[in-house]
Amino acid sequence: MSSGSNRTPSCAPSSPAAAILLAAGNSSRLFASDPELRARKPLLELGGEPLFLHAYRALRATRSIVELVVVVHADDRAQIVELLPEETPHIACTVVEGGEERTDSVRAGVRATSSAVALVAIHDAARPLVSPAAIERCLLAAEASGAALLALPVEDSLKRVDAAGHVSAHVPREGLWRAQTPQCFRREPFLAVLAAAERAGDRPTDDAALWERYQGPVTVVAGEEQGFKITTRADLELARALWHWRGRPEVAQNSSCRSTS
Repeated sequence: MSSGSNRTPSCAPSSPAAAILLAAGNSSRLFASDPELRARKPLLELGGEPLFLHAYRALRATRSIVELVVVVHADDRAQIVELLPEETPHIACTVVEGGEERTDSVRAGVRATSSAVALVAIHDAARPLVSPAAIERCLLAAEASGAALLALPVEDSLKRVDAAGHVSAHVPREGLWRAQTPQCFRREPFLAVLAAAERAGDRPTDDAALWERYQGPVTVVAGEEQGFKITTRADLELARALWHWRGRPEVAQNSSCRSTS
């Protein structure tokens, strides 16, 4: 089968895109949930492979993505570079080190993309089961409106709880959504947003929040239940169960990576 036949075939934006795969976090909440875990999330095992490779393959199987930047923790860099496939180049791939906080890593990743791309997709390596179709839908919406994110409506009842552990209020769930990744943006205005946030010392944990603050509205695109984030050991076990239940997805494997300092 040719490499092109595996790439997402429909509903693709007309503009080329770059993906920024964030794999630079400290995984502190995961370690708190299970002190016996030693590897950071990107290097945990899922389906016999490091977790980050699953999101990596989904991104490079996305038709409109022509560049891929993997943002890594400094201590994991050598191991991740070694694990990345060395294949015939089709997507330009770069490895860079992340910063102290998420916004620093996002900034490093976006700045490593070239001016040849018009869109950027920011995705967490800790969401390994994302599909190329969902990524493409988000990029298509960002091309049209400037910014978009995957999300799902909140379905559980929500309660506000006080310091004593008592329910203090019921929070209506109407209009509330759970944000996922990727979160996608037009590249040039998003670079300006990141620069403005850097000057202001603004460091939110959600990329779309920066766009809302400095640029304008963000379009919501229906996400997928399988797009949950691995934060605890229980999340990891759920991802493993889903992976074994559905089997390994058919995605393209046709890029090579270079590492930059």
